Amino acid sequence: MSWYHRNMKIYYSIPSLDGIKKFIEQCYEIKISTISLFRDMIGSVYRVSTLQKQYIFKVYRSFDEQIAIQASMVNKFLDTNGFPVPTIRNTLEGLPYCSITMPEGERIGILSEYVQGENPTKEKDLETIGKLTALMHQQMKSYPHSLRALGKAHFVGQFLQNLRNNHCPENYYQEFHEIGSILWDRVSSSFQGFTHGDLHTGNLIKTSKNEIYFLDFDVFSISYPVMDASTISDATDFNVVSLCDMKRTMEYFDQFAKGYTAILNLNISDEKVLLDCIALHHFELNGTIPLYKLPLQGNHWFYTDYFTRHLQWVRKWELYRKNHFSK
Repeated sequence: MSWYHRNMKIYYSIPSLDGIKKFIEQCYEIKISTISLFRDMIGSVYRVSTLQKQYIFKVYRSFDEQIAIQASMVNKFLDTNGFPVPTIRNTLEGLPYCSITMPEGERIGILSEYVQGENPTKEKDLETIGKLTALMHQQMKSYPHSLRALGKAHFVGQFLQNLRNNHCPENYYQEFHEIGSILWDRVSSSFQGFTHGDLHTGNLIKTSKNEIYFLDFDVFSISYPVMDASTISDATDFNVVSLCDMKRTMEYFDQFAKGYTAILNLNISDEKVLLDCIALHHFELNGTIPLYKLPLQGNHWFYTDYFTRHLQWVRKWELYRKNHFSK
């Protein structure tokens, strides 16, 4: 074996379906009839069927071990308190997660019952989603364990680090730094509390009984609950800013707020903070997505053209926010 292969770091491995099937059967003492890979990006998601039930089995990246464990505990807590989330099946050891040894290290797996349905729509369901979001925030106030807190290093700093690591022009970097700091100062004065962190319609399921289930607590934190309101109301495009989309976002927020404020106060003094949250989330996504893509795909996509497009995005966003939205 060459020196290169002896010292090569394995970042991500893909197990065989047969291997995953045998592991799940042993860990949960179930007999699987079919298994298929459904999605593979931030984690590997499998559809699993027995003769009695359907499940989703999610395998997290090795560096997300602690996040995955805490996400399973949050899901279990909400489920126990009657909040609509998928029910997690415990292992034979009584844990809501399992640990799989792979070449890159230990990876956490979670087996949850499959919820049949479709994604809800902003046009029809935002008021109901608002009520449920407030209920989730309210219930999590009594969560008995500590939760991770996310601050400026996560929301702004990771993107800036990605820029530094990938030869971003200095003038671009400085402008991103300045705008990111402005956004952080606006948002960080907001009320703090439990935040789902990725509350879009793709992480919600509406059943045939019109029940809406909340999925994927992988980005939860103690941060700013208003960011859940902004994410679910967001009608904008990640790559192109449109004033029409920004205005539609505020209209969606009004629908969401009707449901939310029936249970909790949103604690918002200026509705423009919703727009600031979306722009800050833009920074956050540009910080986290490359962490998963760059090691596997290289940086051919993350270069000057990409930096230019997203700098134009934040410039235009700030211009529209200033000129078209009053307090």
